[in-house]
Amino acid sequence: MSINEIPPFSAAQPVSAQDHAEQQAAFVDALSRQWQGKYRITGQRLFVYTAPAKWVVLDKFVDNHVQDKLGGKREYDEQNLPGVSAAVVWKIGTFRTHRVAVAMADTALPNGGTLFGYFDVEKD
Repeated sequence: MSINEIPPFSAAQPVSAQDHAEQQAAFVDALSRQWQGKYRITGQRLFVYTAPAKWVVLDKFVDNHVQDKLGGKREYDEQNLPGVSAAVVWKIGTFRTHRVAVAMADTALPNGGTLFGYFDVEKD
């Protein structure tokens, strides 16, 4: 199980490492700081949610897939973090567990879109 099994969100465009590189780095750094001592990011897929971004829609899309198709259970759910609008982590499996997350940046890009990402995470 990995983030590659979560389908792309229809209102999003994948971003390369060069696209919005500074904003990507700030977003992932803010998430890593928030999760310090809880989770460690081991993989990521970043996207731009075309304006206007709505966390509730993205969260529901990923939640439906992870819970219904992969059997995941929410383990962490927090909003309004410094640099991060919201983040959710799901634990998948019982014996050989894996964790995936979705998070959205709290700042819009110059084009009006918002960065978000799917993350493979490990519990610290």
